[in-house]
Amino acid sequence: MNPVWAKLVSKPEEWEFSSAKDYLGYRNNNLISKEEICFYFDSKEHIQEFLLGEDDFDYNKFRK
Repeated sequence: MNPVWAKLVSKPEEWEFSSAKDYLGYRNNNLISKEEICFYFDSKEHIQEFLLGEDDFDYNKFRK
């Protein structure tokens, strides 16, 4: 279950076990490869919008 959709947190990076913190630069964890995901986005804001997982999200909009 998505903790944002379940209303446990308001943003993905607020969830303690979320890798969103790493992708957004709030934590430097070596367990994930940020380059793999960040390659597809122009900015942290675009990653944030993607992580919010809205139903009408246009995935092609943020591709480099």
